[in-house]
Amino acid sequence: MSEPYKPLFNRTYLTVLVWFSAIAVLILANMGDEAPDYISYERAPDQPVFWIETESERNEVALLLPTGSALTRDEKLLQQLLSNVLENQLSAVNLPAATRFAISQSGDHLTLNLRWPEDETSPDWQVLLNQLNQPVDPYLWQPLIEKLKARAYLQSHKVDNKLLDAYFGQLVGGEIGDLKGLLPSRYQTMLANARYFVSGEDADEIAEDLLAALPQTSENLQSVRTLFTDPTELLISDPRDNRYHLLLGNSLPNRNDAEFPAYKLAAHSLQDALNQQAQQGKLEFRLVWSSLQDSGYQALLLHSDQPLPNQLKAVEQRLTAELVKANQTLVIKQWHARMSDQQNQIEALKVVAFYGLPADTLAQYPQQLEALEPEQVAAIARRSVQPEHQIRIQFAAH
Repeated sequence: MSEPYKPLFNRTYLTVLVWFSAIAVLILANMGDEAPDYISYERAPDQPVFWIETESERNEVALLLPTGSALTRDEKLLQQLLSNVLENQLSAVNLPAATRFAISQSGDHLTLNLRWPEDETSPDWQVLLNQLNQPVDPYLWQPLIEKLKARAYLQSHKVDNKLLDAYFGQLVGGEIGDLKGLLPSRYQTMLANARYFVSGEDADEIAEDLLAALPQTSENLQSVRTLFTDPTELLISDPRDNRYHLLLGNSLPNRNDAEFPAYKLAAHSLQDALNQQAQQGKLEFRLVWSSLQDSGYQALLLHSDQPLPNQLKAVEQRLTAELVKANQTLVIKQWHARMSDQQNQIEALKVVAFYGLPADTLAQYPQQLEALEPEQVAAIARRSVQPEHQIRIQFAAH
């Protein structure tokens, strides 16, 4: 039997979302445009170590570990494996009793956070780094690889996942293949290119201890990944589904590209136009996009009981300079509101450190947004819904 499709956006959900957005706009409009006071970090001159002293009850060290962009199914499995190996290596370290750790995954890196109260002992960095760098036996991880592959296969039958798997396969030119064979070298490369971000009351002292434990290495800059973005059309056949499903996608600038603010604002404006259109017609959609260290992508997934070309034209017509201007004002206000919290600034500075952005990015980013010409951004957004300019994955049920 075919699995019933469960839309991410239904009419009730969108009605609530539109009302919530309207309320949010009113609240933000009353907050004013005043920029917060931005904090800044220090950086070691010859090592990727960043630190900032804050009045906090805890100290934290974040290891920012580049994995390369995880786009295809196999690349996501490899990143999950790297996370599991990292956790396994860390479990062998005798950390101080008060130290807690957590590992999180992003589109192109892992983050290992170590936290402990400011009046407690910090980890022994030499011991910890030595343990993390122990060789990885790929054969020990074969059972987990099979388990992860089976889980991914079960998920691959969902409509959205079929579209996305086909899209990312087209974008990167296929899957990577031998996960087990790649695991040891990718793990060591990830650790060799780590960045370290220290925050807390004792950040200066912790950074000094960390620098003493790190080997002297030269920084390897991540090269930009080649993506295959020529407009093409692929068909997926499933006679059991009689709805219309379409993915439109293409590459985006990577995170440290000068054009990133324009494409980010274009994505916000496109989301707004799609929300409006979904309220007017029987359209369900999902917009996913990301600008990463070595690449960037956008994918618009559309589902309807009716043919989609007219819906796309209607969305395109909504993407005006006036709509972009409204989103431009809103995004800047949201940024100022978010950066009024110091912890949010610290998290944003981790992003700055990882992507090698200018140290004053937090202050410059809203100014870059404000300098954008709304009509030029609207043109970028409109191109996203013009099939002739996009990779097209058609779920051909008719």
